[in-house]
Amino acid sequence: MTGGKFIELGLDLAERFVRPGGNPVEQQRDVLKYLLTRARHTEFGRHYNFDSLLQSADLMETFQEVIPYHDYNLLFDRWWHRALAGDPDITWRGKVKYFALSSGTSNATSKRIP
Repeated sequence: MTGGKFIELGLDLAERFVRPGGNPVEQQRDVLKYLLTRARHTEFGRHYNFDSLLQSADLMETFQEVIPYHDYNLLFDRWWHRALAGDPDITWRGKVKYFALSSGTSNATSKRIP
């Protein structure tokens, strides 16, 4: 996907979810539901049972209870190293094509972020 396609995708998402004058909590819930639906068949999504999360009566509360906070090292050690190696469907659908290089503010080394 080219940079222009990413921008188009972002604009499409904005049009789909941002409703002028809408309830921001409902908008966030809609975005969360959309993202969980798209990622439910990834390794991360199966590990945290996104399908079950999507069936919960209070999606946002259940998400907060079930999905733990991850720092960079934990995410990289458990998940992102495999995406960096080229494995598909780890934390997002398909293969990650681009990794950003962080400024390395912690641990004094740059980090690769999908």
